[in-house]
Amino acid sequence: MKKLQSLCCFMFIALFLLHINSEADAISARAAIAIEGERWEILYAKNPTLKLQPASITKLVTAIVVMDKISPDSVITISRNAANTPFTNNLKSGDRFTVRCLLYLALLESSNGATVALAEAVAGSERAFVTLMNRRAAQLGAKNTRFANSSGLPGGKQHTTVYDLAKIMNESIGYPLIREIINTRGRELSTRSGRSIFTRSTNQLLWDRRDMIGGKTGFTRAARHGFAGVTRKGQSNIITVVLGAPSRSNLWRDTNLLLARGYSVLSRGTGPVIHFSNATRRNNHIKAAKFLHDRAVVKEEIVRRDRMIVGSQVTIRNRGIKEAKSSLNRIKERIERNKMICKR
Repeated sequence: MKKLQSLCCFMFIALFLLHINSEADAISARAAIAIEGERWEILYAKNPTLKLQPASITKLVTAIVVMDKISPDSVITISRNAANTPFTNNLKSGDRFTVRCLLYLALLESSNGATVALAEAVAGSERAFVTLMNRRAAQLGAKNTRFANSSGLPGGKQHTTVYDLAKIMNESIGYPLIREIINTRGRELSTRSGRSIFTRSTNQLLWDRRDMIGGKTGFTRAARHGFAGVTRKGQSNIITVVLGAPSRSNLWRDTNLLLARGYSVLSRGTGPVIHFSNATRRNNHIKAAKFLHDRAVVKEEIVRRDRMIVGSQVTIRNRGIKEAKSSLNRIKERIERNKMICKR
């Protein structure tokens, strides 16, 4: 009954706060989202739950798993398998790189071979590494996401949503090295033998926007153009994800438009703009309200869980304090008894 009342409440609010109009049509990509990262508030969304291919944005999850499992200063020897991976530049079989250098190659120029080399170093094979990727994505709550390889190359069953990728993007900037890399325009790298390599970011917005913290691009013919990024607005991180843009120029245009819409919602304090393609106006309101309701329920469960954890910690702490006081009192009693014995 409570869930039904909550859903009705969200539908009522949506009818007044959701601005569903031709603005969504201005974004050419198949799906897009802007989220305020501190409070995790959705500012703008177009088809937020539509399952699409992630392409090279996959490499953010690869980097997260690598950082969880291996030191950035570890040295990796490039296998023949990694060197022969399609769309791999600057890697030769037998080359030796630090994990740090391979992460730069993977996240800046989107080297597919670099991700395969990292996967092999962490899990022994790319296939075993993908299991770790999917497990990590599930831990982040990316329930509509599945990866088939470490790079995002076509093949296998792989899909994600802009909402799930926003969660992954938000997690990735919590790693200082990943944040540093995606904020880098270009970097001179070298193999352990001294061969120099220059790598340059594919993120054009690092040059165009001063508020850009960083991001990762993606492209395959099937997925089309995609981007996941983070900008800083006042005290807020704004996470944006665009999937399925028809061209690279459209990708940057859509991202800038998405940021403008998100900033507008933030500054005005109005409700989010949520649009579902091929839906009637009424159905769009219903879908948007349900989308907000489901996310609110999840957020409420997380808050409740955190409160339970904190409550447990306080209980344990209080119990520990009581036990410590009890022990101290027993020690004092022994000291007093010893004093009495000494006086006798």
